Amino acid sequence: MTASKKCALYGCTEPALTDGVGRWCKYHWDRQKEGERLGYVVPRTESKRIYIAGASANIELHERFNREVIEAGWTITCDWCAAVRAAGNVASPDDPQVRREAALADLEGVATADVFWLVQPEGSATSTGCWVELGYALALQALGMSRPRGIYGPIVVSGSSKKCIFADLADYRFQSHDDALDFINRDLARPRRIVPDGDRA
Repeated sequence: MTASKKCALYGCTEPALTDGVGRWCKYHWDRQKEGERLGYVVPRTESKRIYIAGASANIELHERFNREVIEAGWTITCDWCAAVRAAGNVASPDDPQVRREAALADLEGVATADVFWLVQPEGSATSTGCWVELGYALALQALGMSRPRGIYGPIVVSGSSKKCIFADLADYRFQSHDDALDFINRDLARPRRIVPDGDRA
């Protein structure tokens, strides 16, 4: 491995090493290899399912990420971008029933995902909805609820914004959206590690 820029994981200032999968510092690289050495790997037979949360104001960016994860073999549990487009590019329509159905569909998408990825809103975009979804994913994880193994899969947050302290509770935190995308497609697409006592790994 050769020295590169800073480790891609958010908040880590150590120099990164190029491992052919992502950009990690020696500490985080060693942690990952240790997990593999301990054999906490189980094959996954279910499809790879992901929910990507974010701001409708950044919809073009999200549509690109949707295309790229689908090309990598993921299934989007709820494509809110398509719903916003179908509503005439209106994220919060006036009809209460439409709003309720959209909210329930989004939460169902979060609950049925193997991986939750929050692409933090960029610029002046805020998107209250994506923070609600992050909270829902964190709650599911804390309660140990998910399908099919009774655990909730990795939570990934990307972006340099510090608008919400709860973003730092994610399992993986990236400054760059593209670094997060690369990590999801190349690392989280592999079999997940499950520790023997059933805790999430």
